[in-house]
Amino acid sequence: EILLKPSDLLDPTHPLLSKIFSDSPHLFPQGEWAGDMWRPLLLDTGMLTSVTAELYIRCAEHVAERWKVLESEGESGVESRASLSSTSTSSRCMEQDDVYDAALSLAQHLNENATELSMDSRGFNDKVRDIPFVPAVSGLPESHQSARVLTSYSSAIRRDDWVLAWSAAPTLTAGAEPPHFMQGSLRLASPPPFKVIARHLAQCGAAMGESVLSCWPTTLDCPPLQAYSKILSHVAGCWGDLSAEERALMDDVALIPVANCTRLVPPSSVFLRLGTSATLHPFAYELPSGLVQHSELLRTLGMQDSPDPAFLLDKVAAAANQSAGGEGQLGGGAPLNPNECRAVLAVLELANTHMDKDRVSRMMLVGTDYLEGGVKPKLVPDSEGRLRVTGEC
Repeated sequence: EILLKPSDLLDPTHPLLSKIFSDSPHLFPQGEWAGDMWRPLLLDTGMLTSVTAELYIRCAEHVAERWKVLESEGESGVESRASLSSTSTSSRCMEQDDVYDAALSLAQHLNENATELSMDSRGFNDKVRDIPFVPAVSGLPESHQSARVLTSYSSAIRRDDWVLAWSAAPTLTAGAEPPHFMQGSLRLASPPPFKVIARHLAQCGAAMGESVLSCWPTTLDCPPLQAYSKILSHVAGCWGDLSAEERALMDDVALIPVANCTRLVPPSSVFLRLGTSATLHPFAYELPSGLVQHSELLRTLGMQDSPDPAFLLDKVAAAANQSAGGEGQLGGGAPLNPNECRAVLAVLELANTHMDKDRVSRMMLVGTDYLEGGVKPKLVPDSEGRLRVTGEC
């Protein structure tokens, strides 16, 4: 049996306190002390009936600890929407629902009583901003890969900033955003810091962004092309204020949706005009019409108006090197698929069309092309679809 002073007890009729500390019944009057007869005495001797700044910090820390314990009990630490719906009868999921709901109520209490809480305790914002009790969503909103999490204000992004950084920081849920006048002191930056945005772009662009684009929900009111257009608009707007280090974070980042928004490629693989009706994928892509307004920024990031033959041949050589296992090897490797074979032939045709006849003759005779930077092998697909140096065929 635990004995507590009345001033250490919480009012069981307070809806927020009873929700936050539902797992700690010993903090509320028990037994005969829970009856109406003793309530006036408990109130007179200091039972806590309102959420002061000090008690709010205690509530936030308690919610954060409850969630941490539940995460450690789970296999993955977070629950996707799919797994939540399929295991909603489990006790752990039910408790997780309760804690998440309690966290949302606590965040909403801050929204409704921000001025009073800030005035009640000096340094309140500094204490509360780093406690991971705020409801948020990790991952692409509304996708099957999104997950409910509790985060801190200083680690989160606002809902209207999700496009800029959803993979690099949790997005606050509806009702969890603090009042605007508190956001600065809570370090809830809007827009997010550029390094966070750059990390988001790098993470989404990994492996050509196929995993991200393939799970992009159709219910989301911002399709991929529109989302990346917003990102480019933001980058263009702040480009002049970025340091050299921050600008370098954008080097060769895949951020242009191409091929009907099925993959992401860096600006260096995109051109304003391809100059041919043939498909050059995956070596070169034409800039989607929905992103033409960002041409100036994209040129800064490496986009050219039209492809140079040397660039295309280097792309083919890089693909052959990767297929053959890297380390500068050319030829052999895995067979190209039919689309890739057609693209290689289109590259060769385009290169031969734009090069002078003497260079084409040398290339076809000795299997090399005298391009800037030295003699480079010329590669063609063999009968099995493997890239070979022309002299080997």
